[in-house]
Order: sequence, then structure tokens, then C-alpha cells
Amino acid sequence: MKIIEPFSFASLNLVSRLNLNFNYLTEINNHTFYGMLNLFYLDLSYCSIEILNTDSFAGLINLWILSLNNNHIKYLTANLFSHLKNLYELYFAQTFIDSIHRLAFNGTNRLKFVYFHSIFIDNTNFNNEDLKIMGLDSSVKIDFRSLRFSYK
Repeated sequence: MKIIEPFSFASLNLVSRLNLNFNYLTEINNHTFYGMLNLFYLDLSYCSIEILNTDSFAGLINLWILSLNNNHIKYLTANLFSHLKNLYELYFAQTFIDSIHRLAFNGTNRLKFVYFHSIFIDNTNFNNEDLKIMGLDSSVKIDFRSLRFSYK
């Protein structure tokens, strides 16, 4: 399974935890999880995800924890996580990220923990100072262990 069609989980509105790790999902389409109103935990680790669309997480109004560990994401777009109004924890351990838009975390007012352990960010326009202006509140704890940047 490489792609999950939009609205595939729409009828699963009572599910609170969804673990899709170790699937070969190269892209998360817009509205893939739409309708999962009670989902508070989503694990997309080890899925070979390359593409996250702007509305990939639309409809996940009660999501607290999102794990994107061990993927190779091409781009974190502006407002990517803006639909996740209740997101509290976000995990990117051992993830390659080609580029992060400065407004990728815009609208994540309840986000308190971002885990960037052993990740590699390959973006010539990104540096440590950019994390401060990404829309992340100053109370957000960011774990930078083994954070590596590539400058071309």
C-alpha cells in the first residue's frame, strides 16, 4: 500500500488510536484521515513517507500525538500542522527532511514537545535560529539531540 485514498477512514469516527507504522506509504493525501474526530494518537513511523500534503491531517481536531519517525519527507509545507489544533507532541526521530517552510508549525498553539532526535535537514535556507520563528511558542520543548544540517 503506497497511498491511502482521501476520506478512507471517514466512517471510523470512534477510533482513538491508529498505528500505521511499517507500511510503505510514500504519500499522505489531503483529507486521508478526515472524519476521525476522536483520534488522539497517530503513528506513521517507518512508512517511507516522502510527501505530506497541506491538508493531509485535515479533520484531526483532537489529535494529541503524531509520530513521523524514520521517514524521508521532502518538504514540510506552510501550515502543514495547522489543522491539528490540539497537537501536543510531534516526533521526527531518525527522519530525513529535505526542507521545512518557516510556517510549517503555524497554528499549533498547544504544541509543547517536538522531538528532532537524529534527524537530517537538507535545506540551505534553514538554521537553528529559524526554529525560533517557525510559529513555535517559546514554551515548546524542542529536543535537538543529533540534529544535523546540510549546507550546499
